Amino acid sequence: MHLIESDPELSKNLNKPDEPNPGAGDWYVLIEGTDLAAVRELMEDRFKAPGAPVVSTGAYRLMWDLAKSNL
Repeated sequence: MHLIESDPELSKNLNKPDEPNPGAGDWYVLIEGTDLAAVRELMEDRFKAPGAPVVSTGAYRLMWDLAKSNL
């Protein structure tokens, strides 16, 4: 699990860099795992509690892997 803070300077809209970005200083929790069911259970236990300010969630699967031998 990682706690990540967005950098407002690096999170600008590339098409309209002068427009404000209200989410540019947000914090994110990144959970890595090999079992989707276990990660979802963790999310339910930790982040669905009353008062937890979760805006959105998503699950992403690694579609391919690059090994050192492929380089």
